[in-house]
Amino acid sequence: MHADTNIDEHTHPPINTSTSNTTEVSRLWRNRNFVLLATAQGISNIGDFFFTTTLLVWIFDLTHQAAAVGSIWIAEYAPIFLIGPIAGVFVDRWNRRHTMLIADLVRVGLTLLPLLVAGALRLPIIYISVFALGAFSRFFAPAKAGLLQVIVPEEQRGQAASVSQTMMAISFILGPAIATPVYTLAGPTVALIINALSFGASALCIGLIRVRRELAHPYAFKSQEQAAKQGINLVVNEFKDGLGFVFKTRTLLVLIFTSLLAMLGAGALNTLDIVFVEQRLHAPTTLYGSLMAVGGIGTLAGAVICGLLAKKLRPQWLVSGGIALLGLGLVVYSYQTVFLAALILNFLLGIPQAGLNIGFGPLVTNVTPRAMMGRVMSVIETGMFGFSLLSATLASTLGQFIRVDILFGICGGLVGVAGLISLFLFPRSDKQLSSADSSL
Repeated sequence: MHADTNIDEHTHPPINTSTSNTTEVSRLWRNRNFVLLATAQGISNIGDFFFTTTLLVWIFDLTHQAAAVGSIWIAEYAPIFLIGPIAGVFVDRWNRRHTMLIADLVRVGLTLLPLLVAGALRLPIIYISVFALGAFSRFFAPAKAGLLQVIVPEEQRGQAASVSQTMMAISFILGPAIATPVYTLAGPTVALIINALSFGASALCIGLIRVRRELAHPYAFKSQEQAAKQGINLVVNEFKDGLGFVFKTRTLLVLIFTSLLAMLGAGALNTLDIVFVEQRLHAPTTLYGSLMAVGGIGTLAGAVICGLLAKKLRPQWLVSGGIALLGLGLVVYSYQTVFLAALILNFLLGIPQAGLNIGFGPLVTNVTPRAMMGRVMSVIETGMFGFSLLSATLASTLGQFIRVDILFGICGGLVGVAGLISLFLFPRSDKQLSSADSSL
C-alpha cells in the first residue's frame, strides 16, 4: 500500500473468507506507514517498561514505603486527568504526525532530567520528570490514534490492534526482564539513558511516516473563517463537542463505564504489586521484574490467541470477556502466597488483558469521526486514568492500614462485575455499533 494512499474506511467491502483474511494481513505488513508506527511503538514501549520497573524497584529499595511507590503512579496519571481533557482539542487542531514527533523529542530531554541532580533533590526531580513525561504523552497518545485511523483501513484495524498488542506484550516481557538485573549491576542511570534512546528511535520512525496533510491535519482544511477562530472559548467548546459525542454514543459510554472499574483494579495492582511480592509472596523485590515479564509472555500468547478470535468475535465481546476474566483472575491472585503460583497466574492474566486491548481500539475508531478522534480519545483516557489516579492514591493510602491481598480481592470483584454488566450494555449488532457515527 502506497504511503500516500487516501484511505476511506467506507469504500472497503467486508472480508469474510480465510483467504481474504490472509490477504488483509499481508496488505497490512506492506503498509509502510503502519510498519513504521508499530516499530516506533515497540521501541518506545520497551524503554517505558524498562524505565518504570527500574523506578519502582529503586524507590521501594530507598524507602520501603507503599506511599512512595504509589507516588510514581500518581505522578504518571495526574497529567492524564489534568491535561488530558484539553490535549485532545489541540491534537485535533494540529498536524498529528508533527505532534507525535515533537512529543518524542521533548521526552528525550525530560527522561534525562534526574541525571542533572543528586542527593536529596533526586527523588522530587524523578517525580517531576515522570509528571512531565506523562504530560507530553497526553498529546502523543490521541495523535497516534488519529494517525492510525487514517493509515489503516477499517477492515484491517482488528489485525492492526493484534499487532499493536503483540508489540506491547514483547515490550512488557523484555523491559521488566532486563530492568532488574541491569539495575543490580549498573544502577538506575542506565534505565534513564535507555528510555531516552527509545524516544529518539521512536521519533526517527515517526519522521519517516508519509501521510497527506489533509489526513494528518484535518483541521487545517476547514473553512478559513472557522480555522481562524482562536481563544479559550473555542477550546472549551470543542472539548464540549467531544464530550457530547461520547455521551450520545452508547458504545463509548459502555467502554468508559467498564474501563473505569477496570482501571480501579489496574491502579491497585500497579501501585501495590511490588509490596505484595515482599509481604505476601515472601520473595525479594528483585523478582518483581520477573513477575511482570511472565505477565508479558501471557499477554503475548493472548495477542496471538485473541488475534485469531478477533476474526470470529465482535470487539465488544473481547472487551467484556477480557474485563470479566481479569477481575476473576485478580481475586484468585489475591489469595496466593507462593511465588511460583503467582507467576502462573500472571501468565494467565495476560491472555484476557490482550483480548481487552485488541477489542478496545477498533471499538473506538469504528464509531468516531476522524476530525474528533483526538477529543474522543482524550475524554476516554481522562476518565480511565483519572480513575486510575484515584485508585493509585487510595491504594497507596489504604495499603498502610489494610492488607494488600484484601485490597486486591475487593478490586478484582468490582472489575469482574463490570465486565459481566457490559456484556448486556454493548449494542448487539455492528449496525447499532456504528449508528452514532452516521449523524456526524
